[in-house]
Amino acid sequence: MKAPLLITLGLCIAGALLKATPLEQFEKIIQERKDSFDNLPLFLETVKQSNAIDLVEGLPRLAKNVEEKETFEIHGHGFYKRIVKVSANDKNRIKEILSGETSFRPYGGPKLCGGFNPDFCVGLKGKEGTSQYLISFWCTEVKAYNGQLMLYVELSEKGHIALHEILSSYSERLPPLPLSMKLETDRSNQ
Repeated sequence: MKAPLLITLGLCIAGALLKATPLEQFEKIIQERKDSFDNLPLFLETVKQSNAIDLVEGLPRLAKNVEEKETFEIHGHGFYKRIVKVSANDKNRIKEILSGETSFRPYGGPKLCGGFNPDFCVGLKGKEGTSQYLISFWCTEVKAYNGQLMLYVELSEKGHIALHEILSSYSERLPPLPLSMKLETDRSNQ
């Protein structure tokens, strides 16, 4: 009676060992993120065709004293329920940045930023549906969703600074960019 049980247990363990190891699973996730850069042209076109923008602010990494009824989730990340009112000029600037190919670069791998935690979600509505751009300034990364498609990219330095300049005026908790980053960009624009 014990022999069949041990054989079955042994086969289960062997089967589990033949599946991908945690390192292989991690490498697969990284590769999927890098491959998603191929979706960039479709996302850029969706931004250009959008006719409405909504903005919601993400919850702080260690949100305390925030009632659940005041928050909701977008793709597994917490956000405040209130829609941020954005000026028409800033909406145009956001749209210009998010539709610019030079605002992004391919995902380069994990960073020491404590994990992706979006500061904002920019929702773009158009005739093709809604795209959502989750923006993390700390990680300089963007996760974008459009139906079944996903885009996981990094913000270029210029894209990072331009978006931060606009969106920081709509947040009380977003820290300013380091002065050194601003100076480098000012020099490169001359």
